[in-house]
Amino acid sequence: ACTYFPWVMYYDNANKRYLDLPATKDVVRNMAHTDNTSFPWFAPAGMLRGNVDCIKATFKTTLADEDALYEVGINPIKSYAQDGVKVWGNKTTYDIESPLNRINVRRLAIRVKKLITEAAKHLIFEQYDETLEAQFKGIVEPILADVKSNRGIIDYRVITECTPETRDQHILPAKILVKP
Repeated sequence: ACTYFPWVMYYDNANKRYLDLPATKDVVRNMAHTDNTSFPWFAPAGMLRGNVDCIKATFKTTLADEDALYEVGINPIKSYAQDGVKVWGNKTTYDIESPLNRINVRRLAIRVKKLITEAAKHLIFEQYDETLEAQFKGIVEPILADVKSNRGIIDYRVITECTPETRDQHILPAKILVKP
Protein backbone atom coordinates (compact mmCIF):
# COMPACT_ATOMS: atom_id res chain seq x y z
CA ALA A 1 0.00 0.00 0.00
CA CYS A 2 1.04 3.59 -0.48
CA THR A 3 -0.45 6.93 0.40
CA TYR A 4 -0.21 10.46 -0.98
CA PHE A 5 -0.73 14.04 0.25
CA PRO A 6 -2.30 16.46 -0.49
CA TRP A 7 -5.45 15.81 -2.43
CA VAL A 8 -5.75 17.52 -5.79
CA MET A 9 -8.42 19.56 -7.52
CA TYR A 10 -10.10 18.12 -10.61
CA TYR A 11 -12.79 19.67 -12.77
CA ASP A 12 -15.92 17.57 -13.18
CA ASN A 13 -17.13 18.41 -16.71
CA ALA A 14 -20.38 16.48 -16.35
CA ASN A 15 -21.52 18.43 -13.29
CA LYS A 16 -19.62 21.65 -14.04
CA ARG A 17 -17.85 21.85 -10.68
CA TYR A 18 -14.50 21.40 -8.99
CA LEU A 19 -13.77 18.35 -6.83
CA ASP A 20 -10.99 17.74 -4.33
CA LEU A 21 -9.97 14.08 -4.59
CA PRO A 22 -6.97 11.88 -3.87
CA ALA A 23 -4.53 11.45 -6.76
CA THR A 24 -5.21 7.70 -6.87
CA LYS A 25 -6.34 7.58 -10.51
CA ASP A 26 -3.19 9.37 -11.59
CA VAL A 27 -0.93 7.13 -9.50
CA VAL A 28 -2.50 4.00 -10.98
CA ARG A 29 -2.32 5.49 -14.48
CA ASN A 30 1.37 6.31 -13.88
CA MET A 31 2.04 2.71 -12.87
CA ALA A 32 0.35 1.43 -16.06
CA HIS A 33 2.21 3.99 -18.16
CA THR A 34 5.51 3.00 -16.53
CA ASP A 35 4.81 -0.67 -17.28
CA ASN A 36 3.97 0.15 -20.90
CA THR A 37 6.92 2.46 -21.60
CA SER A 38 9.65 0.97 -19.41
CA PHE A 39 9.45 -1.61 -16.60
CA PRO A 40 7.61 -1.99 -13.25
CA TRP A 41 10.88 -1.43 -11.38
CA PHE A 42 11.03 2.20 -12.48
CA ALA A 43 9.45 4.54 -9.92
CA PRO A 44 6.03 5.85 -10.97
CA ALA A 45 7.03 9.28 -9.69
CA GLY A 46 9.08 12.33 -10.60
CA MET A 47 9.16 14.55 -13.65
CA LEU A 48 8.94 11.77 -16.26
CA ARG A 49 6.57 9.22 -14.69
CA GLY A 50 4.80 11.18 -11.93
CA ASN A 51 2.26 13.30 -13.78
CA VAL A 52 -0.92 14.30 -11.98
CA ASP A 53 -3.50 15.53 -14.49
CA CYS A 54 -5.37 18.02 -12.33
CA ILE A 55 -6.05 21.72 -11.88
CA LYS A 56 -3.78 22.05 -8.82
CA ALA A 57 -2.82 20.47 -5.53
CA THR A 58 -5.09 21.54 -2.68
CA PHE A 59 -2.07 22.42 -0.52
CA LYS A 60 1.31 23.74 -1.61
CA THR A 61 3.94 21.77 0.28
CA THR A 62 7.29 23.17 1.34
CA LEU A 63 10.51 21.17 1.32
CA ALA A 64 10.16 20.76 5.11
CA ASP A 65 6.59 19.45 4.64
CA GLU A 66 7.77 16.98 2.00
CA ASP A 67 10.60 15.72 4.20
CA ALA A 68 8.23 15.25 7.15
CA LEU A 69 5.66 13.45 4.99
CA TYR A 70 8.26 11.18 3.40
CA GLU A 71 9.73 10.32 6.80
CA VAL A 72 6.40 8.74 7.81
CA GLY A 73 5.81 7.02 4.47
CA ILE A 74 3.51 9.55 2.80
CA ASN A 75 4.39 10.47 -0.76
CA PRO A 76 4.13 14.19 -1.46
CA ILE A 77 2.22 15.60 -4.39
CA LYS A 78 4.29 18.59 -5.47
CA SER A 79 3.32 21.56 -7.61
CA TYR A 80 5.70 23.15 -10.09
CA ALA A 81 4.92 26.41 -11.88
CA GLN A 82 6.40 25.23 -15.19
CA ASP A 83 5.92 21.45 -15.01
CA GLY A 84 2.56 21.07 -13.27
CA VAL A 85 1.64 18.72 -10.45
CA LYS A 86 3.83 15.66 -9.86
CA VAL A 87 3.97 12.62 -7.60
CA TRP A 88 7.15 13.27 -5.65
CA GLY A 89 7.60 10.11 -3.62
CA ASN A 90 8.13 6.38 -4.03
CA LYS A 91 7.48 4.90 -0.58
CA THR A 92 5.12 2.17 0.49
CA THR A 93 3.51 2.15 3.92
CA TYR A 94 5.92 -0.63 4.97
CA ASP A 95 7.42 0.94 8.09
CA ILE A 96 10.76 -0.88 8.22
CA GLU A 97 13.62 0.85 6.44
CA SER A 98 14.58 -1.52 3.62
CA PRO A 99 14.51 -1.55 -0.17
CA LEU A 100 11.06 -3.18 0.08
CA ASN A 101 9.58 0.04 1.39
CA ARG A 102 9.90 1.50 -2.11
CA ILE A 103 7.09 1.11 -4.62
CA ASN A 104 9.37 0.28 -7.53
CA VAL A 105 11.27 -2.40 -5.58
CA ARG A 106 8.04 -3.98 -4.37
CA ARG A 107 6.76 -4.02 -7.95
CA LEU A 108 10.09 -5.50 -9.07
CA ALA A 109 9.71 -8.35 -6.54
CA ILE A 110 6.14 -9.02 -7.66
CA ARG A 111 7.13 -9.08 -11.34
CA VAL A 112 10.18 -11.33 -10.85
CA LYS A 113 8.17 -13.75 -8.71
CA LYS A 114 5.46 -13.94 -11.36
CA LEU A 115 7.96 -14.53 -14.18
CA ILE A 116 9.83 -17.25 -12.28
CA THR A 117 6.66 -18.97 -11.07
CA GLU A 118 5.27 -19.09 -14.61
CA ALA A 119 8.51 -20.42 -16.08
CA ALA A 120 9.27 -22.96 -13.34
CA LYS A 121 5.81 -24.55 -13.23
CA HIS A 122 6.85 -26.70 -16.19
CA LEU A 123 9.34 -28.48 -13.93
CA ILE A 124 6.71 -29.77 -11.52
CA PHE A 125 6.52 -33.60 -11.58
CA GLU A 126 9.80 -33.94 -13.49
CA GLN A 127 12.44 -36.39 -12.28
CA TYR A 128 14.24 -35.04 -9.24
CA ASP A 129 17.97 -35.18 -9.91
CA GLU A 130 20.89 -32.94 -10.81
CA THR A 131 19.37 -32.36 -14.24
CA LEU A 132 16.28 -30.83 -12.61
CA GLU A 133 18.47 -28.46 -10.58
CA ALA A 134 20.30 -27.43 -13.74
CA GLN A 135 17.00 -26.96 -15.60
CA PHE A 136 15.67 -24.78 -12.78
CA LYS A 137 18.77 -22.59 -12.83
CA GLY A 138 18.62 -22.56 -16.63
CA ILE A 139 15.10 -21.14 -16.46
CA VAL A 140 15.64 -18.63 -13.63
CA GLU A 141 19.02 -17.16 -14.52
CA PRO A 142 18.02 -15.80 -17.98
CA ILE A 143 14.99 -14.11 -16.40
CA LEU A 144 17.19 -12.44 -13.79
CA ALA A 145 19.83 -11.55 -16.40
CA ASP A 146 17.14 -9.82 -18.47
CA VAL A 147 15.91 -7.85 -15.45
CA LYS A 148 19.52 -6.90 -14.70
CA SER A 149 20.18 -5.76 -18.27
CA ASN A 150 17.06 -3.57 -18.04
CA ARG A 151 18.27 -1.84 -14.84
CA GLY A 152 15.96 -3.67 -12.42
CA ILE A 153 18.64 -5.33 -10.30
CA ILE A 154 22.35 -4.84 -9.75
CA ASP A 155 23.19 -8.47 -9.09
CA TYR A 156 21.58 -11.85 -8.39
CA ARG A 157 22.36 -15.38 -7.32
CA VAL A 158 20.38 -18.64 -7.52
CA ILE A 159 21.17 -21.23 -4.86
CA THR A 160 19.63 -24.70 -4.71
CA GLU A 161 19.90 -26.55 -1.41
CA CYS A 162 19.29 -30.23 -2.00
CA THR A 163 19.55 -32.77 0.78
CA PRO A 164 18.59 -36.45 0.89
CA GLU A 165 15.48 -35.43 2.87
CA THR A 166 14.33 -32.88 0.31
CA ARG A 167 14.88 -35.39 -2.50
CA ASP A 168 12.80 -37.97 -0.65
CA GLN A 169 10.05 -35.35 -0.32
CA HIS A 170 10.41 -34.31 -3.98
CA ILE A 171 11.12 -30.70 -2.97
CA LEU A 172 13.71 -28.53 -4.70
CA PRO A 173 14.56 -25.83 -2.16
CA ALA A 174 16.00 -22.75 -3.79
CA LYS A 175 16.98 -19.26 -2.77
CA ILE A 176 16.91 -16.48 -5.28
CA LEU A 177 18.88 -13.51 -4.05
CA VAL A 178 18.64 -10.16 -5.80
CA LYS A 179 20.12 -6.71 -5.20
CA PRO A 180 17.58 -4.16 -6.44
